[in-house]
Amino acid sequence: MEKAGEILDHLFQRLNLKRPLREQGVFAVWDACVGETVAGHTRPASIQQGRLLVTVSDPAWMNQLQFLKEEIKQKLNSGLGRGVVREIRFRVGEIKRPEKPAPAASGSRPVLLEAGVLKAIDEAVAVIEDEEVRESVRRYLLAVAKPAKSSEGSKGRDNLP
Repeated sequence: MEKAGEILDHLFQRLNLKRPLREQGVFAVWDACVGETVAGHTRPASIQQGRLLVTVSDPAWMNQLQFLKEEIKQKLNSGLGRGVVREIRFRVGEIKRPEKPAPAASGSRPVLLEAGVLKAIDEAVAVIEDEEVRESVRRYLLAVAKPAKSSEGSKGRDNLP
């Protein structure tokens, strides 16, 4: 019997989705790869066929980032896989930061995931070499994972993160 990760890998390959899915990882790992200061003035806007377009807060930052372009590309590729980002272009624009979720209310219970989701996430991120990037992607995937349907009893409790 094939593992879920192997089945998904074959499916993604057959549908020519492997590269686009790896490219989308840029959005999840950007802040961890560039650091807090640079992340505060930048936001990845799009990526297609290895060409990453980054919005920058002002021309001074855009000029400075031209000198860091290769280093940023290397950090992104070390976390996402060789050759995911082939080129980086910068443009000046408004930086829209995603809203942070409200803190959990005291007494709230942890989100339960469907059986096997946590294992699938861990298998998916295991291929990411850079530990900081790997954890960032893992946290992102856990955040967007659909919670298990509410039910009483212990069903699903064995897969808490």
